[in-house]
Amino acid sequence: MVDSVSLRTNHQSSSAIRAIIRNRRKIEAVIHNARLDSTIRTTQSFKDYLWQQLGHQQLIIQPPVL
Repeated sequence: MVDSVSLRTNHQSSSAIRAIIRNRRKIEAVIHNARLDSTIRTTQSFKDYLWQQLGHQQLIIQPPVL
């Protein structure tokens, strides 16, 4: 879990940083997803993981009828 995030550079003000990072849960979700991706890639390619999740069946998404 992230306790603090420090992104300040000489070119950015703290208010600009706050505008970029507004939701702690989003940051935690990004970190969680990156760790999950890293874990998956240690055993197989991400493409193979996705095909496994889909049962090796092509996913066909129908556009909504307007």
